[in-house]
Amino acid sequence: MLKTKRGMLLAEETLKMVIAIIVIVFLVYFLVNLYFGKLKDDSLKKSEQLLIKSDQSIKNIIESLKEGESKNLVLQEISSFGDNWHLFSFTEQEKPNSCAGKNCLCICDDVIGEDPLGFVKQINECNKNGVCIIVSNLKNEKVNIELQEDFATEISISKQNNEISVTKK
Repeated sequence: MLKTKRGMLLAEETLKMVIAIIVIVFLVYFLVNLYFGKLKDDSLKKSEQLLIKSDQSIKNIIESLKEGESKNLVLQEISSFGDNWHLFSFTEQEKPNSCAGKNCLCICDDVIGEDPLGFVKQINECNKNGVCIIVSNLKNEKVNIELQEDFATEISISKQNNEISVTKK
């Protein structure tokens, strides 16, 4: 009878340990998600500043450009911890929802891979975690500029024949 009580005590303690380990793993998972969610929000705010809200935003520069004029802009890093944020142009048929079917520039995390569905995945990523501005007279050329993590990226925005062109400097 004594052995059974010890066995029940051991089972009880083991169950408590297993539950404690599960709770600790859940808390670590929750905290990691919370931390990286905060980083993603910060990156989206910085992207919005670069595209729309600051005095030197891409939108303000495009609106102030005169025919034949070109302006340079230095884009500071948007995120850290290995996120691979890019400035994309969407001038083809498929575009993110925020572009409303018009040509646009977006800053979002890069997910394009070698597979044929990469472009669709990129559009979905820009829909979910990206910031876009409509540029109706954006030149029909592919823009994919990496916003480097440790360095500033310089771009050139120009207006020729009433078309806006964005290139890496």
